[in-house]
Amino acid sequence: MHILIIDDNVAKTIAVTEVINTSAKAVRKTISITTAAALSDAVALISSTAFDIIVLDLMLPYISDGAPDHKAGLEALRLIRHDACINRHATVVGLSAFPAEAISVREKFDSYGAIIQRYDEVAVEWKNALSFQIVTIASRPNAKLKIDFIIFTALEKEKVGFESAGAILGNRSTISGLNVQEIAFVGAETYKGIIIRLRDMGLIASTYEVTTALNVFDPICVCMSGICAGFSDHVKLGQVVIGSPIWEYQAGKWSNNGFEIAPKQVSIPASSRVVIEQAVEDVEWWSRVEEDLPDGCVRPPIKNKPKVLPSASGSAVIADIKKLAHIEAQHRKVAAIEMEAYGLYYSISENQNNIRHFFSAKSVVDFADDSKDDNIHQYGCILSARVSKHLLLKLLERP
Repeated sequence: MHILIIDDNVAKTIAVTEVINTSAKAVRKTISITTAAALSDAVALISSTAFDIIVLDLMLPYISDGAPDHKAGLEALRLIRHDACINRHATVVGLSAFPAEAISVREKFDSYGAIIQRYDEVAVEWKNALSFQIVTIASRPNAKLKIDFIIFTALEKEKVGFESAGAILGNRSTISGLNVQEIAFVGAETYKGIIIRLRDMGLIASTYEVTTALNVFDPICVCMSGICAGFSDHVKLGQVVIGSPIWEYQAGKWSNNGFEIAPKQVSIPASSRVVIEQAVEDVEWWSRVEEDLPDGCVRPPIKNKPKVLPSASGSAVIADIKKLAHIEAQHRKVAAIEMEAYGLYYSISENQNNIRHFFSAKSVVDFADDSKDDNIHQYGCILSARVSKHLLLKLLERP
């Protein structure tokens, strides 16, 4: 269990540490404790390291050796609960040595799903509250299996694409009902993960199986690889689209005025996007991306670099021009339409996890219209696999 104490008062930090260590002994749990004495130090830690519990003082200096400010603690809480923070689901226990202050911020702490307690050296309430959280977390099921990455595909042919992507494929197994195969990539070092083929296509299967996987495994990166349809105004055949943002085009309601969309858009993390956009500009990699394609693999007339572009997800295969026009109207730059990626993005954004990076990389194998064939499906599966591998390595190799 990993606990962060954010407090500039040395004596108080020692007292909190004693309670933590006593509770750890009682539950026979190994606990590591990290401390931060200023908001600037705390921000660096909560942005890079996952904690089970964060003990937070309200009166903090913004920078080392600065004057404490009662607003700094609330700012730390806001940052912890931000959607992009890896600690947004961490247990937060606020401690204030000022009774009036603890009362004044209780409503704010409640709204953030955090605990606030009055602190003094002899009071037992705060000690009991902190000890209870340690015991509760210690009683959770065994830790998840740590791996470097998970790749999801909806189709077997999308999974087979990794056989032509320099992947080291290992044992197959069924874990918690998931169709799992071990996979590894060699970069600066060997990175080990799994590839999961969904049992069914569509958002429901994707959301369910991604959530199930995240309850079993603890990956650093998660991605989805495969094929999709594209909108010809924004992408070319064979081009890989890294979806961001992605939304469910079916979310909303039908009224007398027609369909009123009400989607929740989810984007890839900003830190992931920077690495991805730099990675696709790697000239040497791009010059080799089509090397050793299998005999008979049909490729598009022109090779086009991957792009980060908006994409829409839905559970239906669409071949009706009128329906497609309805989706195009949802975002002026929508480039791709597919059936599973939003389920992955939604599951990761809504569940407690330590995932640093996630993305979807799908190759356009036809345009979103009524003219569809399978001519470049094999190429699309291979290219999306190769792009996914390249991006995963770049993300995993980042410090």
